[in-house]
Amino acid sequence: MRFYFTFVALFVSGLSCGFAQQIAVNGSEADQAQIKTAAQRFVESYNAHDAKTLTSLFASDAELVQRDGTRIIGSEELQPAFESSFAENPKSKISLAVESLRFIAPGVAIEEGQLTWFPDGVEATVESIYRVAHVKRNDKWLMAGARTIDENVLSNYEYLRDLEWLVGEWIDEDSDAVVETSFRWAPNKAFLLRDFSVKSKGQVVLSGTQRIGWDAQKKQFRSWTFDSEGGYVEGIWTAVGDGYVIRSSGYNSDGLAVSGTTRFDREGKDRFIWSMFNRLRGSEIMPDARVTIVRKPPQPKVAQN
Repeated sequence: MRFYFTFVALFVSGLSCGFAQQIAVNGSEADQAQIKTAAQRFVESYNAHDAKTLTSLFASDAELVQRDGTRIIGSEELQPAFESSFAENPKSKISLAVESLRFIAPGVAIEEGQLTWFPDGVEATVESIYRVAHVKRNDKWLMAGARTIDENVLSNYEYLRDLEWLVGEWIDEDSDAVVETSFRWAPNKAFLLRDFSVKSKGQVVLSGTQRIGWDAQKKQFRSWTFDSEGGYVEGIWTAVGDGYVIRSSGYNSDGLAVSGTTRFDREGKDRFIWSMFNRLRGSEIMPDARVTIVRKPPQPKVAQN
C-alpha cells in the first residue's frame, strides 16, 4: 500500500521539516506552536515507523483519501494502514516543507505544503503538494483529514521499485544446465541490471546482460537483452497479477529474427516461475519451457581464527 501520497503526506519528514510561512488569521501563537509540535512528533514517529504514536495525532474520526480514491476512516483503520505501509516500505523517509498554515474558523486550520518521498531512505522519487485539515478538540489540535493535490515523479526508481524484490542472486538448475542470474541497481536506480550465465558440464556456454527501465511514454517497463554471441532482444512488459508478461523480439548473432513471450510469476520473496512460449527463431517454432528459479542461499561465512 502506498499511503505516502495522502496520509503520510500530512506531517512528515524523515529528512527535514520546515515551516516556510505561517499565516495566522484566528489562531493564537499557542495554537500555532501546538500544531508545529505535533508536526515534529509526527516526524519523529514516522522515522521510527511508530504507527501507534502516529495514529494518536489524528482525530478518532479522521478521513484520509488515497490517490486512487480509497478512503481510510477512523483510528481503527489508520493504525493497521500505517503498519502495512511500513512493512512494505521498511526504509521509507519523508521530507516536508509547510508553505502555509491558515486558521479559517475557530478551532479549524488548513495546512498546505510540499512533500518529498524517499522510499529507500536515500533516493527521492516523488514530490507532491498536499492539504491537511486540523481541528481543535478539548484544547488539543488533531489532524482531521488530508488529500494530495498534485504530484511530480522525480526518478524512475518510483516505478522500478515494483521489481526491487529481484535484487540478488538466483539459480535454476536441471540435469542439462545451470543458469545463474543476478539483479542489481544501476547508479541512481534509474535502471535494474541483470547478468546471467548458462553453464553445461561446468563450462559457461552462454552469458549476457539485460537492462530494465521505465518507458515514460508508454507507461510500462521495457528491457534490452544482449548475449555473449552477439544476439539482442527488446522486450515490452505488461503487469499481470503478481508478475509480468514480456513480449520480446530481436535478432540472433546469425541475423535470424527471434521472438517470443515470457511470463514470470512471483511465488514469495525467494522464488518465481519463468515460462516461455510462442517462440520463433526465423521460421522455426521453438518448444515451450517452464522453469522454477530460486534465490541463492547466502554463502557461509569463513571462520575467523
